Amino acid sequence: MSELKSEKQLAEFFTPSNMKDMTPDGAKFIKSDKIKLDGVQGATLESSMEEQRLTETVKIRTITYFLIFQDNLVSVICQAGAAGSLADAELEARFQKFLPLFKMMANSFSLNNQWERTAK
Repeated sequence: MSELKSEKQLAEFFTPSNMKDMTPDGAKFIKSDKIKLDGVQGATLESSMEEQRLTETVKIRTITYFLIFQDNLVSVICQAGAAGSLADAELEARFQKFLPLFKMMANSFSLNNQWERTAK
């Protein structure tokens, strides 16, 4: 991550195609958006997947917030899920219900020392 210093390099890193490549194995890519979190460029990655847990299939809808800060890739993962018998539309409704909370959680992050990066 240390080679990603300029705003242009960061913007190129957080393209939808790069974010799609970061989708977890077995998950379905839904979308990606560029974001700024406490003044730092980043991106979201939304995906969904089904996972076997003991005898149950669990459906999971995820949004991950990514940013690069001081040579580190930082991710905040938020999920909504339910037993596999839940219809996809119901899972999406559940995810949308919690999305404002997920956004508030991500937006509450404050990156201590972030201004040291630009002062160098």
